[in-house]
Amino acid sequence: MAQTATALGFIIERINRMFADDAPPPYLQPLNITYNTADALLRENRADVSEVLINGRCEEYKIGWQVFADSDTPAVNGTVASLSEGCDLTPVSVANTDAVVYASNIGIEDFVSEDDNKCGNLFSDTGNSGHASEEDAATLIAGSMMHSMAKIMGGLNSQAITFLHSGATPVNRDLSLPDTVTFDATLDEFQVSDALLFQDPDFLTDVDAIVQNNRMGNYFFVNGRYAWNNAKINSKYHRLNDNERDLVRFDDYKMYFDIRNLDAALGGINSFAVTPGAYAMWNTSFSSPVPRRLSPGSTGQERWAFSIEHPTAVIFQNGRLQPLRFEVIYQRTCGGQRAGQQMYDMHTWKIVLMGGFKLSPASANTHTGILHFTGTTGV
Repeated sequence: MAQTATALGFIIERINRMFADDAPPPYLQPLNITYNTADALLRENRADVSEVLINGRCEEYKIGWQVFADSDTPAVNGTVASLSEGCDLTPVSVANTDAVVYASNIGIEDFVSEDDNKCGNLFSDTGNSGHASEEDAATLIAGSMMHSMAKIMGGLNSQAITFLHSGATPVNRDLSLPDTVTFDATLDEFQVSDALLFQDPDFLTDVDAIVQNNRMGNYFFVNGRYAWNNAKINSKYHRLNDNERDLVRFDDYKMYFDIRNLDAALGGINSFAVTPGAYAMWNTSFSSPVPRRLSPGSTGQERWAFSIEHPTAVIFQNGRLQPLRFEVIYQRTCGGQRAGQQMYDMHTWKIVLMGGFKLSPASANTHTGILHFTGTTGV
């Protein structure tokens, strides 16, 4: 089965089928790799990114930022009579609107290899056990590719957790924190004294006030296992009780939960409040979905390049929600010779996720727009 557009269609169809709820074993196993922190950042991304050509290829990306002076006070705050009456306007300090060019800093890859003698030559025109050989090959390759994409997304999720943790703001703008919350300027985190508060809807209102006082009117939460998860689920059912209808307030907040990875990576209880303007992400690939033949390898190997879309992962990029794309390089080489002088080929695919994570330039007082709330014990 050569790496043609028709063959790729079989593979993509099998991948989509395996991601369905009724996927049979062993294809459910890769779905156990979760990427909820990365999913939150991908979906809430709001940056407009322009491609920059380097040697004829889109290898760098330009983002325009605006950073304003750290002041809440207008130039004149009084009556009409106190306003300036001159004909000319006096220049003042301006926002930093310069576009910044970034190189991609996400490159996660994995490899898939299959030989062409799996109980008969799957890559030949002859069927095996009553099945069309290219369909059998597509199923085999799709399962391997899906597992590689799942591992890559797991790697992206680890990077996303590190990105949030390292990007947490080093300053606090709320001058009237609740008695149960202290800000540690060394660890860049808001420390909550009682773990049970992370299940209290009244404390959620306190956290919202902290976020608002840090000039983050539009934000979302990325939570671990112990931050709000039980209370969020309870809010769906307990709101029917007359004395617990205040749980409806959870509907006012956008929350993502990385139950498996976030607390495990950072320890303790973790909740991040993130404003969408605090960061930029982008995803790119060099090839179209239609396979194109590349020049032969160093020893004449057949090589192809194409892009493939993830069945479920998406990114909001330049105003549009779109599937996450992976660059794929395929190569066929001589695998060797088996007993009986049988020659066989080896088929290898390199699957690469490319793109970038970047924090927005910090404000004049080094605020980043990412708040980290922590607790010390689980509930």
